[in-house]
Amino acid sequence: GRELGVVYLLEGSVRKVGERIRVTAQLIEASSGNHIWAERYDYDLIDVFEVQDEVTRSIVAALPGRLEEADLHRVKRKRLENMVAYDYMLRGRIHHHRGTEADNIEALRLLDKAIELDPEFAEAYAWQSCTLGQAQARGYGDNQEDLFAREVKTAEKGLALDENNITCQWNMCELQMEWANRAFGAVSPPANLTDRLERAELHHERAFKVNPNDPRIVAQRGELLTWQGKPEEGADWARQAMRLD
Repeated sequence: GRELGVVYLLEGSVRKVGERIRVTAQLIEASSGNHIWAERYDYDLIDVFEVQDEVTRSIVAALPGRLEEADLHRVKRKRLENMVAYDYMLRGRIHHHRGTEADNIEALRLLDKAIELDPEFAEAYAWQSCTLGQAQARGYGDNQEDLFAREVKTAEKGLALDENNITCQWNMCELQMEWANRAFGAVSPPANLTDRLERAELHHERAFKVNPNDPRIVAQRGELLTWQGKPEEGADWARQAMRLD
């Protein structure tokens, strides 16, 4: 799992008996090797491609809930002080989502508390970076360049702590697109814009590989495709994100 850069591994096997096949799939936590979920699927072997599509649909439908449940168990294994930090992070995220200037300030205060309690809490850094980006985008605060510098610093810190954290990867993709936007609006070599979009795609793919059913990641794919000159595909992904959320 560490070599692949993923938190979970999905593995399976296929057995054929006469005109029927049995597909077994199981979800494993990469770091511990614990089996989180397993399921068996039996099909008549009429159209192998139809069977393949049906298995894919069944597994994709089953995984989101199992992943959320697995994440909950991972959180429960944390030390008590980390649970308090986790609570601060959740409260900070709620205020971030509300989006007002007062909520933005409160979100940063709560996220600072989370990081103070757990300096290695990657997700708290990611949401702190995202909240700083929100402040910059909406004109909160007096020094926009300082906000941007802090946004970059905290994003890089979170990613350095846990490159497998999907919020860190998602946030870094957003930051790369923000850099691309700056390059697009400035007198800048086209290569700089292309480089930023390529980096954005790399970070997005890391997040998408871990959880392709996360609405924010699906929406981000739509935004990235639009940046890449594929607005119709981007709109399709945006609609898919709305259906998921």
